[in-house]
Amino acid sequence: MTEAALKPFFASVVMGITLLVLRSMLPATPATLGVLIVTGAVLYTLCILALVGVSLIEDAKKTFSVLLKK
Repeated sequence: MTEAALKPFFASVVMGITLLVLRSMLPATPATLGVLIVTGAVLYTLCILALVGVSLIEDAKKTFSVLLKK
C-alpha cells in the first residue's frame, strides 16, 4: 500500500514544483491559468506513466470495458 501511495505523491510533487516555477515566470491572466492547467495535467500523466508503466493503460482499458458493459 505504501508503494501505491508514493507514486502518485511523487508525481504530484513534481507537478506542483513545476507549476510553481512556471507561475512565477508567467503573467497572471486567464490564458496563463489555462496553460498551467493543461501543463499540470500532462505532466502528472507523464509522471504516472513513467512510474507505473504500461499496466496503468491496461487497467484503465479494463475499467472502461467493465463500466461500458453495464
